[in-house]
Amino acid sequence: MDAAVLAEEVIHAWQRGAPWGELSTLKRYERRRRFDNSAMLGLMKGFKVLFGSHDPALTLVRNLGMSGMNQVVPLKRVLMRQATGERGRLPLTLPLNQAVANAAGDPPH
Repeated sequence: MDAAVLAEEVIHAWQRGAPWGELSTLKRYERRRRFDNSAMLGLMKGFKVLFGSHDPALTLVRNLGMSGMNQVVPLKRVLMRQATGERGRLPLTLPLNQAVANAAGDPPH
């Protein structure tokens, strides 16, 4: 998802006639990805603690939590969308041919 959002921001800068590598373009990309990337990092750190522990109580809590989450389909769906990057403001999908054709021409004025 990061690459798709970065590509979209670069294309938007190019369409505005702005230098695509300017800091404001990269800041827009950073703002769009910050929340999802931070959430995923937190989730992965949590998994590392849960699955890296040999504490029987933590193992029990982990197993009960994973089993319970598997039973709560809406929660499972949200977590799966987060893990696959399908949450938040998603990049627009441009057909490859259109993107290539646009990139070959002059930016709109």
